[in-house]
Amino acid sequence: MKSVELRELKKVEFKKPILVAGFPGLGYVGKLAVTHMVRVLKAEKLAELYSTHFPHHVLSDDRGLVRLLRIEFYGWINPDSGGRDLILVTGDAQVQDVEGQYLVSSEILRYARDLGVDMVITTGGYQSRPGGTPRVIAASTNVGFLD
Repeated sequence: MKSVELRELKKVEFKKPILVAGFPGLGYVGKLAVTHMVRVLKAEKLAELYSTHFPHHVLSDDRGLVRLLRIEFYGWINPDSGGRDLILVTGDAQVQDVEGQYLVSSEILRYARDLGVDMVITTGGYQSRPGGTPRVIAASTNVGFLD
C-alpha cells in the first residue's frame, strides 16, 4: 500500500461542486456536521482514502468485522439547476504526523480539483471559556465570504 491511496467507487459529473469537510476533533463538531449532511441529503459515496499515516488501529462493526481507518467522499447533486453540487468529506480519524497531513490533504485536494471543486469549506469545533456566549468563528482567504 502506498502511504496514501484513494479508491474511487463511483464516477459522477458535478456542477461547480463545493467541498465541505469535517473530521473528528474537538467535540466531533466537524465530523457530526458533515455526517448529518450526508444522511439528510442522502449523498452517495464516491471514494475512500486510506493512509499509513492514520492511527494504527482498526474499527469493528457489530458482527466483528474489522476495517482500516479511512476518509470517505460523498456526492450530492443539487436538484436546483442553478445551484451548486456538494462533495462531502469526513473520516474516522485525523492524520497523526505532519508529513501525513500534507500528503493526505494534497490527495484530498487533487481529487477535489479533478471533480471540479473551486471552493472548500471546513467545519470544526473551537474551545471557548466555560460559561461564555456561544458564537461562530470564521476565517477565509476571501473577505467577501465573511460578510
